[in-house]
Amino acid sequence: MKKWKNFLLSTFIAVLSLCMLLLTACGGVEGTYKLKSVEYEGKVYEIGETLMDATVAEDILVIKLYEDGTGEMRMKMGNEFEDEDFHWKESDGKLTFYDDLDDPVVVAERDGDTLTLKMGGITYNLVKE
Repeated sequence: MKKWKNFLLSTFIAVLSLCMLLLTACGGVEGTYKLKSVEYEGKVYEIGETLMDATVAEDILVIKLYEDGTGEMRMKMGNEFEDEDFHWKESDGKLTFYDDLDDPVVVAERDGDTLTLKMGGITYNLVKE
């Protein structure tokens, strides 16, 4: 009987350890996301293609999400980059980015390692590095 209990306990610990390992491997939302494509007026523009006299490049929009719920967004506006700090919350596969006044600024949809967000009539598709 004691051997049976030890066997069950050992099996339980092994299964629990495996579950923890799998959950760790899944990874969280935290990380750096770079532009993969842009959608505008029903057309998808990939990296290297031209949209409104500008070449779509992965550094046009970069979002960094940190474990503590803060983040940084770097966006190219004309010939210059603008950096914005924000904090974020995740709920039901959606990320909401908030400004310093706790007002929601952007809502992004998350699907695995992909973030999709809309700003100014343009849809940005970003992928996690």
